[in-house]
Amino acid sequence: MTVFKIALIAGLFFLLPFAADSLKAADSPDLSHTKCSLLHTQGSDIVTADGKRIILKGLALSNNDWGNWVNGVSEKLQAQGMDPLVRPEVQDAWVLTDEDFERIGKLGLNCVRYCFNNQLFAAGNPHKDENLEKLRRHIERFAAMNIYTVLNCNMSPGLDTANEAVEKNKPRAQRLKSVFEDDEYFQQWVSMWQTVAAALKNTPGLAGYEIINEPRMPSDKEGGAAKFQACLEKLCEAIRAMDPDHILFVPENDSREANPGESYWDDVTKSNKVDQGEGGVLWDHAFHKVNLPNIVYVFHFYLPWNFCDQGLGTYSLSDLDPPIKERVDWAANNGPVPLIATEYGITRINSPEKRVAWLLAVQGLFNQYGISATCWCYKGQINPYTGVDRGFYPLWGEWTDWASEGALSDGSYQFNSWSKDPAQKSGFDQVVEKYYLKDGKIQPISLLDNEKILECLQDYWK
Repeated sequence: MTVFKIALIAGLFFLLPFAADSLKAADSPDLSHTKCSLLHTQGSDIVTADGKRIILKGLALSNNDWGNWVNGVSEKLQAQGMDPLVRPEVQDAWVLTDEDFERIGKLGLNCVRYCFNNQLFAAGNPHKDENLEKLRRHIERFAAMNIYTVLNCNMSPGLDTANEAVEKNKPRAQRLKSVFEDDEYFQQWVSMWQTVAAALKNTPGLAGYEIINEPRMPSDKEGGAAKFQACLEKLCEAIRAMDPDHILFVPENDSREANPGESYWDDVTKSNKVDQGEGGVLWDHAFHKVNLPNIVYVFHFYLPWNFCDQGLGTYSLSDLDPPIKERVDWAANNGPVPLIATEYGITRINSPEKRVAWLLAVQGLFNQYGISATCWCYKGQINPYTGVDRGFYPLWGEWTDWASEGALSDGSYQFNSWSKDPAQKSGFDQVVEKYYLKDGKIQPISLLDNEKILECLQDYWK
């Protein structure tokens, strides 16, 4: 697929249907008092248009971009050894409602990381222009509340962080390729980003573009670090051709494919294994310098992983500081350039007290080193199949299908025959009783037991 021309992209954006124009006029907020000026980098800092230093602090909005289980389709995908979730071509209506904007606007943050899947803005999506217009309105609504938006391509073409869970245990020859290994996926990635940048470059409140989420560096046979860096730079140049002014947020590789002879952890055998050419996964990270100005470098922080995600073991400041300091030193020696942790967090498997203590320690280090950060994450979908008391990162949980998974009877909730057993196994029935059933009615959105965590975050955002 060839890269779109500037004139074609601009034409697609400005020739939106009349209905979209009418909606724009009705929904556009008053931006006359916004403080969201154009941001740029200055040494190791992010600064406003008038040169004032700003630390971006806030929440990531996942927007359910990894998709949904679609009956009749997901079963077939699963049987074929593929990711069963279907990526949306139109953003789910529940992920950002008026109520969500009102709630987020009162939190005290100055930034949201807005995640999306590439299918929303892909060339073949008939809803692309409507999706772009909706995204523009969302950015402007946040700007009206003096909140910047970092746009994040969370689900890129080809291998992404959702289908990776299925693909990682396949041999390299059978595995879905990434944008760094497949030219067609790379061109789709470029075209999608050029479409987005051309349409949104003049939108108030846009902080910039986080080009990809937790990318995997290919093996040396597939080009290794040199290919990875070259693709990052080509993509950044392509975006700059459409939008020369906004910040590009460039991530470190979050993992890499093993080379023959290297040892990696095999999830299937639950043991270390020496790579024989199958391309096992190593969870190594490294920044790769992009030779362009106005770049902020991105990392994620969930360390120690077993503690944050599984509630196992413990940690001390000596476990947290070195991996952050390592990145700070790289940034100082390669610019200097600014850093942002666009994801950090800890799950509800840990007690509120443990979660607050970890957040205080990590956010203290971010403040010490002048690192911007957005916590993972604002809101997530829950259901009888999600063990919401274990491995749940979002602050708010929304039960979107409560009306179809059971019914209210005499002030209590009765699960359907097909949802009752999963709810009991996951403990979801107890979660419903404790957080979602109030005065004989279902309240679909709950902060769960995250009050102290939210207070901790709000103190950090002040």
